[in-house]
Amino acid sequence: MEIEKTWSRAYLKSPYHISKAGFYMQPMVDTLRTNLFDPGKLAVLYLKYKIDNKLIDIESEISSSIDPYSDWSFNRITLISSVESSAPFSEDNLLNKFTGFTNGGYRGRVFAGKIWTNKSGVPNQEAYNIEGNSSAEMFRISYLRNQDSFFGLSEINNNYHMAGEGNIRGLVSQNEKGADAGGSVTGEIFMVNKGVDVKGYLEDRPISLEIAFFADGGIFYNSGTIRKLGDAGIGIRLSSTVYDKPLYLRLDFPFILFKDGKNLENDTKWVISFQRSI
Repeated sequence: MEIEKTWSRAYLKSPYHISKAGFYMQPMVDTLRTNLFDPGKLAVLYLKYKIDNKLIDIESEISSSIDPYSDWSFNRITLISSVESSAPFSEDNLLNKFTGFTNGGYRGRVFAGKIWTNKSGVPNQEAYNIEGNSSAEMFRISYLRNQDSFFGLSEINNNYHMAGEGNIRGLVSQNEKGADAGGSVTGEIFMVNKGVDVKGYLEDRPISLEIAFFADGGIFYNSGTIRKLGDAGIGIRLSSTVYDKPLYLRLDFPFILFKDGKNLENDTKWVISFQRSI
């Protein structure tokens, strides 16, 4: 159950303010069909507030378990801010002349969160996932609920990345334990090959190509234990529209993975997604 209100100081002009309040209860979970949830009673009350601006978005959430309807007891506060900016390249730009990329820019995301709990800790679905891939969000998409959901292709599920929480995409198959506190930064520099119409304005091509260089890093805590994690690499994104329905494919290649200052063996040679990384 959720109540939502959206408003702005000037009619139909940003920034938009979005407030949400609600609660959710975990239904019975068939652990043979998904590994995204720890079984048990769970009820959570939450408040969310978002400022949606053209350049910078800021989101906050306060949530708490509801006794006696939950087997776990915890309180949580989460803050997320994201930014994106882009501009067209000049006609004399070398990238424009020799590669066809017409504009570029950067995206960024900052995450910080803290969970207060007792010795029981928090269930898997409520901890902060290092790589993103929120349990609730993954479960809502039928082809991500377990390893065989995507037409039996377990490699897709193992290497899938959905933005969120720690958002260190290169760790999707490293089985890093969720955290009860942490902070992270995600950054991308990108180039897009948009078309140019007869009036000289940029427009989307039938299939748009984007190249992005990315880096993710963060510090995460579990009962006082500290982990410093990060990655870096290059990504390719394809986007199009079919019958007014957007299509999007993202492939990221994390060449560098590290933990506590040491390089990790890169089991995740590639990362796939149908959602944006920020």
